[in-house]
Amino acid sequence: MLAMNLRSVSSALFLLGAPLVASQFELTCDTGPDAFVDYGKNIPQTCIDVPFDGGVKERCFYTYVPESCSPEEITKAPLVLDVHGQGSCALWSAGYTGWLQKAEEECIVVVWPDGTPNVFSGQCFDTPGFLMSSEIPGAEDSDNEVATLPCCCLSMDMMPGTETIDPIFLKMAIDTTVESLESDESLSIDTDRIYMAGHSNGCIMSLAMAALYSDTIAAVCCHAGALVTRFPDDYGPVPIWLVLGIEDATIPYEGGTLITIPGIGALGFLSMDQTMSYLNDKNECKDSEETDLEDETGVVGTIVKNTNCKNGASVEIVSLIGVDHFPYKGGNLGETDVDTTSMAWEFCSSYSKAEPIVAEEPEEDVDVVEEEEEEEVDVVEEEDVEVETETDGDANESSAYYTASMSFSMVLALSVFLGFVSAM
Repeated sequence: MLAMNLRSVSSALFLLGAPLVASQFELTCDTGPDAFVDYGKNIPQTCIDVPFDGGVKERCFYTYVPESCSPEEITKAPLVLDVHGQGSCALWSAGYTGWLQKAEEECIVVVWPDGTPNVFSGQCFDTPGFLMSSEIPGAEDSDNEVATLPCCCLSMDMMPGTETIDPIFLKMAIDTTVESLESDESLSIDTDRIYMAGHSNGCIMSLAMAALYSDTIAAVCCHAGALVTRFPDDYGPVPIWLVLGIEDATIPYEGGTLITIPGIGALGFLSMDQTMSYLNDKNECKDSEETDLEDETGVVGTIVKNTNCKNGASVEIVSLIGVDHFPYKGGNLGETDVDTTSMAWEFCSSYSKAEPIVAEEPEEDVDVVEEEEEEEVDVVEEEDVEVETETDGDANESSAYYTASMSFSMVLALSVFLGFVSAM
């Protein structure tokens, strides 16, 4: 049974990207300096040395500055990181996510990073895991009690790696791109408009970047991902937009357990309801509304918007009916007629670190409302203080350093346990 569960974990993790892209596009996943040459555009590769395990490791990414970003059009451009899924690569990601075309339409500088080559699952990005469902407000009402698996590179024991440099790599890719264009008198990066996008494993990575580098990331708008990384205590609210297929068989919409380990418990994915509750709590959202998403055929999904959040950092989840793991429009892989990349850009582009959108309070009858509800408000505030006091003891556990360390330690312990079992 344990071996079967391990195979299930491995299969699920492999599917967290785009392993079918090769057969769909009939392309080789070129990761060299000329990988994008067939696009007929200037999309150069940049390689940097990233600190890792006492030394450095070379990591590479591709940058596209479209011709539409001319001095006549703009002098400061937004930056989007389009992070590929597991088993995919920068070249393939640019072929189906729509960000290449969106860059040309909107004058966006786009970075496509390449993940770490992995013998089991192709290129991948690792993120810290082990966010406990019990940490989520309202978790006591859920049947899905799990700890999230770190994702998504497999080591020789067929489990996720015990160390990761990917968040640091992506932060360095951002900094390197900003610095490289600073000397360009005609165009530079607007550092208040740096956005994370990506598919599957790339979306998981984007959410982790928002958690770990909330001072840098202006917003996240990504596809078919999952929340696996605990948000640190110094997290500042980041607007988050996420689109998913309700029929997703790779990252189940309702969440679930992939494997149960004695002494550790259930490991798997949070449900979308749990994900929404966690993000709402961290962004301190007060209001929520749900509307139908329609096209010419009728209702094709739902949009849940959580607003009145701290610093205006709203959380929005788009759920598409009848869609699996590729909620993109048309093409070789897209499974919907909805232009979800345009929706993603519409969301992200409305946010800037320089101009946080703060929810406006109604001006009319303010005094009357305050007088009538003053006592009730005081009660609510006292309840909030009690809740905060109960959670203050977990401050250390929510630091970025502790999050990563705990993830690595638990995976290491898990790997040792599995190695012991397999030797029996």
